[in-house]
Amino acid sequence: MGLDIWFWKVKHKQVLSRYINLEKKLSDLDDEYYKKYEAPLKAASEKWDKWYNEECDKQDKDPDYEFNYNAEPKYEVTDFCTAEEADEYNALKKERDYLASTLCLKYEDRIETLDMRKQNWMVAFVQCRHPELLTHDDEFGDILELGNAILDKSDIQELLDRMSKILSGWTSYDNATGKPGADNKGWRTEEACEWISKWKPTDSLVEEAKKLLPTISRFFFGNTEYNYYYFESLDLYYKNFKEVYESMADDEVLYYNESW
Repeated sequence: MGLDIWFWKVKHKQVLSRYINLEKKLSDLDDEYYKKYEAPLKAASEKWDKWYNEECDKQDKDPDYEFNYNAEPKYEVTDFCTAEEADEYNALKKERDYLASTLCLKYEDRIETLDMRKQNWMVAFVQCRHPELLTHDDEFGDILELGNAILDKSDIQELLDRMSKILSGWTSYDNATGKPGADNKGWRTEEACEWISKWKPTDSLVEEAKKLLPTISRFFFGNTEYNYYYFESLDLYYKNFKEVYESMADDEVLYYNESW
């Protein structure tokens, strides 16, 4: 639960734009149909909830019991639409899925070194660079409408420049003490933990971070303080983004996707 961010490297920007447009159309149709066919969809959802709760009860009584997925009451929004509506929806979905396959947008195709967990400063950066993609939400304010964006090399260069400016005023435990911060198993040493717990950023460093890559607070978005872990994360992702940037051809872009 919480903020996750993934990236894919894509060569065909126009095809990716078409894919994102299809995602938007399908999302709009979902909203339209769920309102139009609210009663039968609610009944189907209640049926699924009943099945799921019964399966959970069985598993509580017998830890070795495995869910009987053959009995799962599966349903799609198109099950309750007119034939014309279902045909339109399925045609868009088929093209969307085809483009996803062509662009290699499966989960396993993502750039694993750029996987982010609750790095909310990245959300703020994308919103700053692409305000045209924002929509207003009554609860959360301005958000990316579908949680995705296209970042070209100029975006990544700007991100690297901002990271570099911030990190020029920060020193890691290893560099400050000349000692390794982790043991041979990768666990942080007690000495490093104590040093980090007492570490405080300078006012000028915090102001630079707030100006260039501010944190942003939302539902389960993670740490919003400008503490050691914020700067340590920037340091890690600076190295990873730089490696990806240097491997990108001029016509390649990054597909950004956030989920929370």
